[in-house]
Amino acid sequence: MNTPIKKYNRSVLLMMILLFGLPIGSYYYLQKGYQFRKNALIETQPEGSVAWDQYNITPLEGPYASLRQHVCIVFSIKDPDDLNNKWQLFKKLHAQFGDNRLMKFLFVLPKKLDLPDDKTVKMTNDIFVTDAFIPLSSDSLILIDSNHAIRGHYAVKDAVDLQKLVRHTAIVLPLKKHTEVELIRKKSN
Repeated sequence: MNTPIKKYNRSVLLMMILLFGLPIGSYYYLQKGYQFRKNALIETQPEGSVAWDQYNITPLEGPYASLRQHVCIVFSIKDPDDLNNKWQLFKKLHAQFGDNRLMKFLFVLPKKLDLPDDKTVKMTNDIFVTDAFIPLSSDSLILIDSNHAIRGHYAVKDAVDLQKLVRHTAIVLPLKKHTEVELIRKKSN
């Protein structure tokens, strides 16, 4: 008896949800993401800057690489044990961020030490070494953004600090900008 009216009510309710509910929900969802990024950028306020030009820094591979306009994580090494510990950490960070062409890693080594000959890490022009004295703490990793601003010091032995380093690195790295929308089709078997 009331079937056409119920059907009409359901249609009107569905249209109201589509016209008002989804845009309002999207607005709050996007606002939350914007606030997260804004708060994260506030948390990673610059603490100073580094002038790369005053140091003798060489890429491990490739003569044309530079630290200019790149985000960099600095590993300051003091002895062989420290090198082994930080190398293991580097491998994890390199696996996560190494594919990003704007990410670089700098090892500040004493003259008597060399990087390990590790076949599991693809040595590319994103790894730099120097024996110059850079006034940075050897007990922490330093995140430096593409404008040479120091964004944070992270304790190597603190798991919470290392998680913060990964989160801050992802925030400081510029996002890849796409000019066009692409449709990626799945391969059919």
